[in-house]
Parts: sequence; C-alpha cells; structure tokens
Amino acid sequence: MDDILSSQLDSIQKEIEIDSVYLASSLQEGFIYHALSQGDIDDSYRVQLLWDYHGAVDLEKLKESWEYVQKKHPVLRTRFDWSESIVQVVDKIGSVDWRCIDLSGYDEKEREDKIKAIVQKDREEEYDLSKSGLFRVYLCQHSDSHYTCIFSNHHAILDGWSMPVLFNDIHTSYLRLLKGEVVASMVDISYGESQKYLQSHKGESDSFWKEYMLLLEDREDLSSLLKVSEKHTNLSSYRHIQDHQSLTLHIKEERYTLLKNLISKEGLTVNAVLQYLWHKQLSIYSNQRTTVVGTTVSGRSLPVEGIESSVGLYINTLPLIVEHKEGKVMDLIVNLQSSVSDLNTYSDKSLSSLQDNGERLFSSLFVYENYPISDGDVSEDLDIRFRDSIEKVDYPLSLIAYERGEEVSLTLNYEGLLFERAMISQVLEGMELMLDQLLQDPNLTTDRLSYISALQYQDLIQNWNATGVEYDTTVTIHELFERQVEKTPDHIALVYEDVKLTYRELNERSNQLAHYLLQNYDIKPDELIPLCLERSEQMLIGILGVLKSGGAYVPMDPNYPMDRIEHILGDTRARLVLVEENTKDRLYEYKELIDTEAESSNLSIISLNSSEMKAELNSYSTANPNTEVSSGDLSYVIYTSGTTGKPKGVMIEHKNVVRLFSATDHWYGFTDKDVWSLFHSYVFDVSVWEMWGALLHGGKLLIPSVEQTKDLYLFFDLCYRNNLTVLCKTPTAFYQFIEVALSKDVELSDLRYVIFAGEALNFASLEPWYGRYSEAPLLINMYGTTETTVHASYRVLDSGELGNSSMVGKSIPDQRIYVLDAYLRPVPIGAVGELYIGGAGLSRGYLNLAELTSERFLTNPFQSEEEKEIGYNDRIYKTGDLGRYLPGGDLEYIGRNDFQVKIRGYRIELGEIENGLLSYEGIRQSIVLAKENSSGLKYLVGYYVSDTAVDHEGLSMYLSGLLPEYMVPSVYVHLEEFPLTINGKLDRKALPEPSFTGDKEYIAPTTALEKQLADIYGEVLGLPVESIGLHDDFFRLGGNSIMAIKLISKIHQGLGLQASVAMVFSHKTVFGLAGVLEDLDLEGGEMIHPIAVHSLEEQLLSFAQERLWFIDQYEGEAPRIIFLWFLDYLQKLILQSWKSPLEFFYQDMKFYVL
Repeated sequence: MDDILSSQLDSIQKEIEIDSVYLASSLQEGFIYHALSQGDIDDSYRVQLLWDYHGAVDLEKLKESWEYVQKKHPVLRTRFDWSESIVQVVDKIGSVDWRCIDLSGYDEKEREDKIKAIVQKDREEEYDLSKSGLFRVYLCQHSDSHYTCIFSNHHAILDGWSMPVLFNDIHTSYLRLLKGEVVASMVDISYGESQKYLQSHKGESDSFWKEYMLLLEDREDLSSLLKVSEKHTNLSSYRHIQDHQSLTLHIKEERYTLLKNLISKEGLTVNAVLQYLWHKQLSIYSNQRTTVVGTTVSGRSLPVEGIESSVGLYINTLPLIVEHKEGKVMDLIVNLQSSVSDLNTYSDKSLSSLQDNGERLFSSLFVYENYPISDGDVSEDLDIRFRDSIEKVDYPLSLIAYERGEEVSLTLNYEGLLFERAMISQVLEGMELMLDQLLQDPNLTTDRLSYISALQYQDLIQNWNATGVEYDTTVTIHELFERQVEKTPDHIALVYEDVKLTYRELNERSNQLAHYLLQNYDIKPDELIPLCLERSEQMLIGILGVLKSGGAYVPMDPNYPMDRIEHILGDTRARLVLVEENTKDRLYEYKELIDTEAESSNLSIISLNSSEMKAELNSYSTANPNTEVSSGDLSYVIYTSGTTGKPKGVMIEHKNVVRLFSATDHWYGFTDKDVWSLFHSYVFDVSVWEMWGALLHGGKLLIPSVEQTKDLYLFFDLCYRNNLTVLCKTPTAFYQFIEVALSKDVELSDLRYVIFAGEALNFASLEPWYGRYSEAPLLINMYGTTETTVHASYRVLDSGELGNSSMVGKSIPDQRIYVLDAYLRPVPIGAVGELYIGGAGLSRGYLNLAELTSERFLTNPFQSEEEKEIGYNDRIYKTGDLGRYLPGGDLEYIGRNDFQVKIRGYRIELGEIENGLLSYEGIRQSIVLAKENSSGLKYLVGYYVSDTAVDHEGLSMYLSGLLPEYMVPSVYVHLEEFPLTINGKLDRKALPEPSFTGDKEYIAPTTALEKQLADIYGEVLGLPVESIGLHDDFFRLGGNSIMAIKLISKIHQGLGLQASVAMVFSHKTVFGLAGVLEDLDLEGGEMIHPIAVHSLEEQLLSFAQERLWFIDQYEGEAPRIIFLWFLDYLQKLILQSWKSPLEFFYQDMKFYVL
C-alpha cells in the first residue's frame, strides 16, 4: 500500500465506487505503456476468441451468466490508473459490453463475411484502459439454432490459463439458469490475495535476478537468421510486425511416443526438451555460447489457495538464459529445467527493470501452452464448437509449442519482411534433427550432435566445394616462367622508372645470379635465402635467381626493426642474404649483433647492385640452370605476425603457386596483353599474385617507386600512362584510390579487373567508383590467407550489391572452404562459424613451429575416399576467421574470431557503423574502433576522412537515427587520409588517440520550462536537480521504460502538457524534450484527464499487467499477428467443463503467447 500515494487514491475514489486497488504487474505496465504510446493505431494484445453455438440459445440467460462471472472475477471489473504509480483499479460494479447482431437475413457466405468484418472492426476499436470491463461479447445470430460468439478482451486482464476457467464458469452458470436453479453468488478472492502477496513480497527476488543476469555476457544476436538485405535490422527495438508468417512442425506417432518415454525415464518435461532445442538452434546460428529467450511463466506458484482456478493475468515474461556448455545433452536439459523452475519461483520481477534504455533483452519468445483441462462427459445440453483465436504479438520470432492428443505441435511465427521462409523451415528442421538424435541415443553428448541434414551436408561439403581443374603437378614457378620466355622473349617483362627489361633480359640476368649461387654456395632445394631489397628490377632478379638456384626466397623489408630481421635470419638459419647498396648496412648491423665471430663468418651478405657483384655476375652463364628442385619444394617463406609477438614463417611450395593460376584461369583469362602493377610489398603475399599473374602469362609488370606507392596521384598517372589492365588492391588502399580516380579528367579505360584481397571489403565504399566507371572494369573480391597461398575464393561484384556485407563468393576450384564449429562440424546454411580451408593451396606449415603447425593444420575429416586414394585434400587450415554460407553457396566474411567487439554486452559489427558514417554528407572513408578508458569501460571511436571536419554533434544525431544508441561512437577523429602499412592495409596502430574527456560539459537549464523539466527529471530519477544538465540523456542517467511513464505523468500534473512515451524516447534530454513540448503547447495539444475512482482497499497491479501497458504505450504501428491457439483443448473443455469440477493437471509451466 505504501507504493500508492494518497493523492492518487483520493483521485481514484472521487466518482466511482471501487472494490480494491492493486499495483500493476510488470506485464501490465508493458501493456499500458504500449497503449499510451500507440493509442488506436495499433491492435496488439487485443485477444479475440470465436466459437459457435449449435442449437437454441437463451440470450438473456447467457447474458446473465456473463454478468455472474463478472461479479465473481474482479479482473473483469478492472481498469487502470497511472497518474502516479501504475495501478489496477477494481470497480465495485461492472457492466458487460453485450452486443447482439442479427445476421439471419443473409446467406451463408454473406454471414461469414459479416463476421469477418465484425472481427476486424472490433480489432480496430480501442480499449480505454482507464475504464473497467476491458472485454466485449458479440452474439451473431445465423438462425434460431446457430450463433457465433466473439469474445474480445485486452490481454492486460486475462492470460491463457484463465480462459478454460472462465468458460467453465460461464457455461456452468448458464446451464443452471436454464434449469431454473439459483446461481450462488461467489467472489474469486484468490485474485486479490495473490495481488496482496505480490505487493508484500515485492523486491525479495532482486538478489536472485542480480546474480542471474550476470550470466548474460552477450546480447542476443539473431542477425544470421535475417534476410541478407535486412541483416542490420535492430531486432531489439523492432516492434512493427507487418507480415505475419508461420510454419509448424508436428512431433507425432513414433517420435512422440519416444519423446514421452524419454522424459518419463529422465524426469524431464516436454517443455524443457523443446526449450533446449530452440536455444541450441539460436546458439548454432549466432555462434554465441550464451543465449537468451523470452519465456512465459505461469505466475501461479504463489502460496495462495485457489490460485489455479482464479481468473486474471498472472503470467510474466522473463529472460531464460542458457549457457551452452559441453557435456551430456540430457544433463544440460536438466539444468535448463532447473532454470525454468527458478524463474517460476522468482517470477515477480518486472522485465522493464532488467532492460536498458527500452532495448529488449530478447527478440524471440518460447511459449509452451499446457493449460489445465477438465475431465467429464460431453454435455447433451450444449453443442459448442471452437472457431479461432486471434491475437497480435510484437516479437519478430515466437515459437509456440502445445501438446494436443498424441502430438506436440511447434509453430514458429515470424516477421515475413525480415526472415526468409526457407531459413525458418531450416531452423525447425534443425530442431527435428537434433530431437531425433537425442531420442535414438539418450546418452548423446554435445560433441556428437549433428546440425545439418544429409542434403545440406551434400551442398556444404561437396557441391559448393566442387573441383574439376587439372594442372601440372610437376612444374615449378621458374620453369613456367622459362616457358613464357620462349613464347614472348622480346615482350617487356617489367618496368621500373627508366628501366625496362624484356622477358629474355630478365631471364638471362636471373640465370646469371642462379649460376652464381649454385657455384659458390651449392644451393639445395628448400634452402632459405633472405632478401633485403627495395623496389626495383633487382627485386625480381633476386627472386627469380633464388628460385632458379633451387632455393626459396624469404622477403624482408629494409625498414623492418632490427629485432625482426634478427629473428628471421636466425629462424631461417640463413647462410647468405641478398641486399643492395642501400640496404646492406642493416645486415652489417645484424652481423655486429652476432655473438661469435664464427657465426658472423657464416653469413654472406651479397649486394646485387654493387659494381663488383655486377661485374662478377656478368661472367656467369645466361642459360637456364639445371637443378634438383621439384614442385613439392619450397618457393618462398613469408613471415606473418604471431600471437607470441614473434613473426612466424609460412612455407609455400612451388605447386601451391602454380595451381593458383591454373585454378583461376577460366575466370580471368590473363594474356600477354595484360599490364599489372606490383603495388604491394614483396613481404605481403598479394605480391605473389601480382608478380606471377604478369610474368607467367607474358604480361607487363609495373614496379611503382616508393613515392608512387605513397602518392596515389603519381600511381594513377603511372597506371594511365602504361594502360594498366589488372589492378590489385587492399580495400583500404582502393578507397583512397577512388578519390584520386574521380578527381582526374581521364579514365583508366584499359582496366579489365580490380581485384580486392588482404582485408574485409566494405561494399558501400565502392558507390563513388561505380558512379564513374559503372560495371567496367570488373570488380572482384577474393578471400584467402597467407597459409593457403594468397586466394581461396572468388566473387564478382556489381553495383546492385552496395548494401550487402563482405561477400567473398565460392572457393576457387581446387580449394575447399568449410564453415565449422569447435568440433569441426559443419554449421547450417546461414549460421556463423569459423572458416577452415582445404585443398591444393595449403602451405607446408610454419617454419620451425611443429606444435603450432599441428594446431592450425588439421586432418581433414571431410576427405573423400577418392581423395584419399590420390593423397589429396588431407588437411584443413584453421583460419581464425568467421563467416557463413548463404543460400546458393555465397560465402560471407564476418571478421576475425579474436577481434569481436562487444560494448555493454552487445556484440557489434563495426562495419555497420562505418556504413552509417559513410552515408553522412562529406565523409569519404570511415573506420570505427573499440577502445578502453582508464576505468576499463569500452567506447567506440569513429575515424573519418573528409575535406573538413564535420559537426560531431550533428553526426551523432544523424547516426542515432540509423543505429541503436549503443552503436553510436562516443567520439570522432577527423583525418585527411588513413595511414597504411607497407602492405597497403589500414595501419590501425597509427590511428591517433581520440581527444576524449568523458561526459559532455555540464550546461544548466535556462528557460522556465527547461528548469521545470530538470526538476521533474530529478524527482523521477531520484537525483539532485543540480546534477541534471541540459543535454543529459534520461536513460543514461538511470531511467528506464517504467520511469518514462512516471515522467510523462509528472509532466502532465506539474505542467499541464501531454507528453508521450514516444516523445521521451525520441527526445531524451531536457533540451530536446523542452523543444517538442513547447511546440506542442503552441499547437494546443490535448490534455490528459485523470480518472476519478473510489476505492475501499489499496493494492497494487501485478507484473504482467504493467508490462502490457508499457508495450501498448511505446510501440509504433504494428500489423496483426494471428495464431492458432489450443483449439481442441478449449472446444473439449467447453463441451465438458460444466458437468464436473475442474481437475487440474500440468506437466510443467503453463504459458501463453505475448
């Protein structure tokens, strides 16, 4: 009682005699909130039940029976008041809204059309929650012996459990009245007692919920289930169901029998088993170890006598959190059942108090309908047949399970605008598949669960990884080059500044180096020869010379720090290193660091462009040398960053490179007319694609100078002058190249291909390029890793896909790409997993790191018998990248497994924020990083490139209209261009630290209205008014959805202005809200009129009713959702219930759709 202010009670009791007052439940709060925010534009939570009477009906006595049950059950005389606290008010006297409609003058089709129209009109008729009797009864007369009843009610007063009880009371009393018996006046006291109990024990569950919510490490992420075009939809705030669709799975016959036997033996419930299957599907598709689903608890476990036969809204919807640990599946289901039991025990918690900023904790509901059913014989006095049940829910996904006869039905309702029917069907099939495995083996463990059907397995493992390309497995890289020399000896092979070498010249000079190395160092296959060379023709001569000598080259950047050079030279056990005059000092530095003179004398430093070496090389043969090297020997070792801080050397064999061009030739058809550029450093594996893409096909290779790689205007001019046809770029470097290309009056008209590699591609960033160049040249996205020889997939892009994520296509013909879970099981189409690559491109492993090699290069469990016979595809590489297959076989790259960003529990895709930044006027490039402040709290930084800095406040407001609040960066950094690594990738470490000082500077309210609002903010939030700044966010100050209701009530009482919940969510600051209220005042906005009610007893609403009100207040217009309810159950009950008292049973929880 203390929660209800005396002023509110006085107002309630002014005009109408009341029976009692109770605090609203959390669910009722939600319904009221929804109603206030939406009004008559939305019909959510208006429930309609339709049934037919066959036979004569005494309408007066039937109405009298309805009046009787209204007197018996207080909830049928209930209304709501929210002038202070949100309360349910029970009037002393109620009236039944009774509507009789004569349709007997129409034919059958017309009558049915009329009934449909009545149902629709009723759905559009708003319930005034401030007036009691929140239900309507229609009796539509077909004839003297046929009537249709439409029972319409607001969900804020009744739950599904109540319906059989209510029907029992109505028809039992009706039959007695027909017989002339007196119907004893009874009152359901259990409802009032339960409300008193909830009020007196309110808050006792807080400690449980505080600990329980700590389990929720990750916010729900159902994006992998969405249509690709809707992937970025924020489901946590999606409340506009426009295209209700559903699919149903039936568990019957032998499967049903096995399920019942299993749960009986294990002491489980059908509900627990099905809940686990649903949670497991969400875990599989989201790649999350923790899942959360809205679960409806009965609320009837209170120690109140007669609560089972009470009528009202007892249910509550609460988050069921499941941690997906490994072990025996049945044990995990037992744990889940225990969690459901805990939720029932502590069900008196307001859902809104667990949510932040009105954002949902979950976007899917699991509802298990198992209501008490009466036993008895069929009545001979009434013939009632159930028609339909209609209600609209506001969750994008809701799984309704109900047991009927010898069958369990699972109906998955979904928003058709967001989800593909095929995906929904696949999820249900996945549940069915796992259930069958469990029924066949109750001792099944999670590591042996299979997620996909045989048909999907065929697609994922075989059809989408089909091979068919044959290539010469015996030839080496340099042998292919030598063959090309014979074909085009006088074609220009490379251009560096003023130097041009033909194929013959390049071959002869590299032959001389190879002969020198063989004669002086007796190079053997797999000997590693480091190079420390700058960009020039010497780089290509050095690489070819090493290969022709039988060795493998190890590229080192001359600008590497000394500890990296030292590590590489030590790791390779190098006997010699090739340098130039400009780079030799770095190696002599290294020699000085060697501990002993003996070791120092073992390392030869060969400067290729010294006058002495030039003269000596000229004395060697220009003929192709003969060596023992084969295609299975190493061609190069490239060092990549290691998790230990030490770089690791990736060993690539000749055949790995040779097959790369054979496998992709049918796509590209490279020729001797092509002009390439070696834009990337030779320490980056894309350089392998650039070098041999030109030199193995007779093309021309442009070697840009250092200045040209840093100045893209110079690079563009180089490409234009030399009629470039093939351009390879990392996405970040290409975004900058776009700006340069668009600034030029001329175009690269000879350009045939732009090939992306090295990092994730942001499709939206390509829009300016397409605006200038349209679909020519062809833009191609390729995914791969150094360990799998540059490329593993191929995807042609087009301008119609700019809104899509980073699609990388299908595997190239001699590679395999698998999307697997931690146990190397294929995950379903659409589900996120780790990418594993198999096939001919796999490297030998990591140099001198046998343990790491065994960890990352695994035995391929998908190797076919045919492949085993020929010793092919026996290993797979664990990439550490996340991705998923889409229907049709397109592979989507998600990001690094070890670089997932979480802010406040939300798993965030930074690319979505970057797209939002790019859409802001003036911004050409964007990068978003998650950083951590001194307190350990993470925040987002938005880096962007534009001509001048944009207004950051305006940018934040703009992004707030596109993204959830938690995805809007806290601070922005303007740059003239992004820093790049020597590989052409974004250099994230070089991005400057943001100038971030924390919260905005305090600005005091100035106008009278702003000061009044600050006072109200402080009162509602329990904060000193002097701490409320003009631009402080109501929700960041600690507000929630229920406080928002109190806020609008206080604004009305204190200022006489009609605010709405939607206003508070759209204008969260004092400044913003003051502005919209001033406009409303000028326009003469409507006033809210308090409801006058008399009360005899002060009590509080239940949680369920509070939440329903809240939802009705907040949500926007949402179309209808229609679902089939427990039709057979209810029909049977109507026919039987009045002949014997209710004998209740329930298997587990009793649930109802919200």
